[in-house]
Amino acid sequence: MLHDGPIVIIIDDDGNDLNLFTDAIESLNHPNDIILIEPADILDLLKGLPVVPSIILSPLTAFAVRNELLHSPGELIKYIPYIFYCSSSDEKEFKGAYPNQTDGFFLRPENAEELTIVLSTIFNYWSHSITPADRNGQLSSMSWSNN
Repeated sequence: MLHDGPIVIIIDDDGNDLNLFTDAIESLNHPNDIILIEPADILDLLKGLPVVPSIILSPLTAFAVRNELLHSPGELIKYIPYIFYCSSSDEKEFKGAYPNQTDGFFLRPENAEELTIVLSTIFNYWSHSITPADRNGQLSSMSWSNN
């Protein structure tokens, strides 16, 4: 369930992707904060957030980030919906996404209008879905670490 936490979108160092996502997000007028971040900064961001992110979107090039999150201490991070995106429908890439415990995979459209539709669909889907992190909306009872 898409709760009040921010939506985190991991952007690799491609400035075109950053511009595309920025344009699409601005037209969404989404109530959640949306954070655009580079892969190297994701763990520090997650540790510093006062609330759990609603969803993480990541390029396929960030497989290492997903693996790092899956192997980080604590259970909570493993329950955040994690969706990969890519600009090509290469079968090898598509098949590579699912063994990395992804919750979805989508093709990133080439223009902001189409990306807006795709993002709206993803956010709408997750707003009606329940994940273990929701725990009846009680996220505060779960912690980031095993301590």
